Amino acid sequence: MSIGFIQGNINDKMDRIKKLYEKLKSFSVVEPQISLILARRIAEDICRDLFSRSIYNNPGDITLEPLIDTLLDDDVIPRVIAIHLNAIQILSDDLDDFEEYGKLLPPCLHSLDVVVKWYLGETNIDDDQLHKELLNKTNQLVGEAPRPVLVKQEKLGTSSFAKLKDMKKVTGEDGLIIGSTLRLSERKSFEHAVCVGPTGSGKTASYFIPNLLSLPNASCIVSDPKGEIFKTTAATNIAQGKRVLVFSPYHENTMRYNPLSLCRNVTEIRELAQMILTNGNKAVEAMTGGVSGGAEWINMATPLLTAGLLFVRSLEPPKNTISTAMDLLVENEIETLRVLFKGESKEAKKQFNIFMQAAESEKTASSIRTVLASCAQLFVDPTVVNATSYNELNPKYFSESPTVLYVIVPEHKSATLAPLMAPFYTQLMAHLVERKSKVPVYFFLDEFANIGIIPNIDTALATFRSRKISISIGIQSINQLISNYGKEKAHTILDNLKTKFVFPGLSVDSAKYFSELFGQKEIVSISRSLALSENSNIGINSNPQKRDLLTPDEIRRLDDETLVAVVDNLNPYIDKQIRYFKNNELLELTRTTVDLDKYLKDQRNILN
Repeated sequence: MSIGFIQGNINDKMDRIKKLYEKLKSFSVVEPQISLILARRIAEDICRDLFSRSIYNNPGDITLEPLIDTLLDDDVIPRVIAIHLNAIQILSDDLDDFEEYGKLLPPCLHSLDVVVKWYLGETNIDDDQLHKELLNKTNQLVGEAPRPVLVKQEKLGTSSFAKLKDMKKVTGEDGLIIGSTLRLSERKSFEHAVCVGPTGSGKTASYFIPNLLSLPNASCIVSDPKGEIFKTTAATNIAQGKRVLVFSPYHENTMRYNPLSLCRNVTEIRELAQMILTNGNKAVEAMTGGVSGGAEWINMATPLLTAGLLFVRSLEPPKNTISTAMDLLVENEIETLRVLFKGESKEAKKQFNIFMQAAESEKTASSIRTVLASCAQLFVDPTVVNATSYNELNPKYFSESPTVLYVIVPEHKSATLAPLMAPFYTQLMAHLVERKSKVPVYFFLDEFANIGIIPNIDTALATFRSRKISISIGIQSINQLISNYGKEKAHTILDNLKTKFVFPGLSVDSAKYFSELFGQKEIVSISRSLALSENSNIGINSNPQKRDLLTPDEIRRLDDETLVAVVDNLNPYIDKQIRYFKNNELLELTRTTVDLDKYLKDQRNILN
């Protein structure tokens, strides 16, 4: 007998289910095997309809068991209905293993009758009462074999997927866009976010670009490795009346940034020297694949670089730069430097003396200078000399009126430029956090692990919220953060990024982290036993078990264009990515593009 009729196109799903059920009952006696198949199909159709109406509009290829688990977790179905659905699943599994289908059909039809009547609204379910009765009944059997009593257990896991209504306290119309249905309030956005997904998973198209198009009253600072975000969003930001700036160190017409000119005291100059050397050291290691001298040599080189920076800071532009300080320290012998610093400011002389005390011998002094030259070699590159020769970047721009700064550093150059980019972001954040901002400021830092080590970022995140500063970082894996900041500090950073969301294709370490973060749920496990004898008996046992809400493998295999978000202490929320080129409103905002070369040339003419 064909069962192709179940594919019929009936608009009213509930009416379709009812007709299928009546059809099933009409031939269940003569066709028990097909009846079992159809019973399972009806159960699947009911679950898919409930899933699409209550959780997400497309259940995809989710099979019956996880459908039941999800519907139960989200309180879409009573537990009694879940038990009956699981019974249908068990009884209709592995049909090839059983010859006497007629023995399986009666308990299956009994469970299906309960489910269908509940689904059609023909009966009410008192879940507590019926569940108690089920727990105290014996197993449903064909035959008269004794049945064990089911013992009720406390819930073993309480995690479940949130619905949009559950996210009400964190959502709004003026904050970060996370997915197609989830948008944070501005206030919640200031508690920061992290997006984790491998290259090509959609971070730029579904997170960074939609947000750059949708924050008309805010300032934004965005890392844009390919220049794609600038090309796509600059026209809209200009149309919104924002000041649009570009820092692209390898472009001759870039806006210029001089880190030294933004230092306000000796402490900040020493911090700048430390950042340059620390990130320069990592850059050397990344490029050579080896291990350098380490923190001890960096610490000994820091006073020397600090002395050089103090020496040149009072010079007129373009001489008051890191590049000039490097020329001074590398091209002159120790004795010449001793004479130069002898008549210099008290601070510069003091730092040089600290270096000399640490050097102890001429050989050690020479080694320290070699470390300095190696770690700060970026600042003798003519391109970088040009980009840092003046300072045209004033942090007050961002707090006074809506301004967008695109930071364009090619990904393959990110390690090389880390000694420049780490101070760049650090100084911007430091100046902004000290100002009472009239305008909210959003940092969108894709490939965050490649921009260098930002000192004290783990603790600074807690301060930014009260200053209306939002930090969003994009990383490919948790291990990227750990590699830069160490395990403890990396997890502190993650703890201070209150909104976390993941895209498909995560690495193993990241998938394990988020599986643990998502928590565990309780599932109803139903087992079946069959004794093929004169009185063939079928036994069904229902037992609660604990399992991950999403296993690491399930997280890795998320459907394309799907994301799972965790906001603060709420349950995980499944959403679709909002890829700008598939959203008519956002696509319209990107129809006008801006040519980077022409824009920078025009801006350079204005600045000159």
